[in-house]
Amino acid sequence: MLRAENISFAYGTRNILHNISIQLKAGEIVGLLGPNGTGKSTLVGVLSGDLTPATGTVTIAGKTLTDYDRMELAQTRSVMPQATEFPFAYLARDIVSMGRACWGRTQHGAEDERVVDQAMRCTDSYQFADRDVTRLSGGEKSRVTLARVIAQQASVVFLDEPTAALDIYHQEKTMRLCESLAAAGVAVVAVMHDIQLAGAYCDKIALMSGGAIAAYDTPQKVLTAEKLSAVYDHPIDVCTLASGEIVVLPRRSVRQPG
Repeated sequence: MLRAENISFAYGTRNILHNISIQLKAGEIVGLLGPNGTGKSTLVGVLSGDLTPATGTVTIAGKTLTDYDRMELAQTRSVMPQATEFPFAYLARDIVSMGRACWGRTQHGAEDERVVDQAMRCTDSYQFADRDVTRLSGGEKSRVTLARVIAQQASVVFLDEPTAALDIYHQEKTMRLCESLAAAGVAVVAVMHDIQLAGAYCDKIALMSGGAIAAYDTPQKVLTAEKLSAVYDHPIDVCTLASGEIVVLPRRSVRQPG
């Protein structure tokens, strides 16, 4: 579904991404993990076509991003950005309806209304559909933005820290929604900081370090104490429960009495 080959990117003279190659199949959830500033969001920008790489190519469904026109690209991939602030006092429903614009239909058509309602219900944002988005909490804004991405009905979905502002219930709900999208054949790429959550829901993990991919494989092969400790520059213990769940524990120093 998506293939990137030898991707490099720089802001001016500052190199951000270095010779990255990655493949993503339809129906897969890929988690991008790594320390702050390692290039995860920049990689999402390049893979989604919002940024142009200095070297390398990105293809979706066998077609290079440069061969898509703007409308066709919007129908093919959708992006949830890291920031979910809204500058204007739109209703939440209006924000979600914007995800339908790329299909060239009226914002108030029956099919659009159905898709928007479904997207808001599955993200648990329907109850504030008619509220001013500037008055929503950070987590509520995040759920509205996710609903817009889902309403776009793209075959590749990029989510930049989709669970960052959410409570535990909505973190799990969001990741189960990613599973539902993948089960329907959608390819999902999610930037995440919760290593354990990524291990529980992602089919593949791309572990990034210094603008490059240090490891790319299944959670069982990537989320090891050795790899995580090296990339995060902190001792991390990893154990696998009988259920197969991966438990990640950063090692903490013990405070001495007195």
